[in-house]
Amino acid sequence: MKLRSILTLVVSTALLTSAGSALAADLPPLPDQPNAPKAEAQPAQPTQTAQPPSPSAAPATAPAASPVAQPSASAPIPHVTASGLEPRDEPAANAPFTGDPNKMWFVSGSVRETFVSSRGFDPYSQNDILPQWTFAGSRTLWSRGRLSFAAGASWDVGGASTTSRGLDAGIFTNRFAATAEGRWHPRTYGYGFVRLSPGANVVNARVNDPSAPGTLTTTQWSFSGDASVGAAITPMFVPGGPRVWLVPEVGYTYATSTQMRLSPKNEKDITGTASKTDLGELALSGVFFRVGLALSF
Repeated sequence: MKLRSILTLVVSTALLTSAGSALAADLPPLPDQPNAPKAEAQPAQPTQTAQPPSPSAAPATAPAASPVAQPSASAPIPHVTASGLEPRDEPAANAPFTGDPNKMWFVSGSVRETFVSSRGFDPYSQNDILPQWTFAGSRTLWSRGRLSFAAGASWDVGGASTTSRGLDAGIFTNRFAATAEGRWHPRTYGYGFVRLSPGANVVNARVNDPSAPGTLTTTQWSFSGDASVGAAITPMFVPGGPRVWLVPEVGYTYATSTQMRLSPKNEKDITGTASKTDLGELALSGVFFRVGLALSF
């Protein structure tokens, strides 16, 4: 009976020992047990803060880096001031010209030759040619496509003289006119025009007659109007910049006639009856040709 009890106790103790070893293997090791076997770590749930960023994707909270913006041709260029960077008012140097090349200021200097057919011009010239200088300026007021319109002003100044049979005679003229000009631009380097120029002539004439007590002079005014056609050609074209033009022109000028009665400059110094000379009517009408250089900007 005692032997049976002892065997039963031994068997029970062996079963309890094996069961305790199995339970100890399943439990995690305690932190104060350095030699305890390490338990297999359970996979943790990934979180945004614990998970390292993926090399192929940026963090969701970090904004994407934007490249440095390059200034465009039409954007203003910033410059440094006391308060920081501020945009300039002027465009970039390489900005394309976007204006109308047919709109421009136009100034010119020309040589003009007028063939005067009036017989009243014969005492003052041997070849019926009145040479003059022309200075003019205009501004384009309207432009659309290949057509444009300009208005301005001009000044013609010049004269002629001759000596025949001891008689020295000369004439000096000033002509002031407004100009209205229609232009046609088939190319950027050239255009044709039609011009009308109403104005007035101031004519100063003199005659040195040996038989007269002094120099005979007169000053007369007359109405004048020009109608002409011409062209302007430039060998250079800089978009938006100044250009030099060659301008030939031909037309007809009409002037009203004036009576050329010449008298001494100072009649008080002349004793007796003052001499007067009537050289007839003068009209500075005729065909003219003009050629010159111009600058536009």
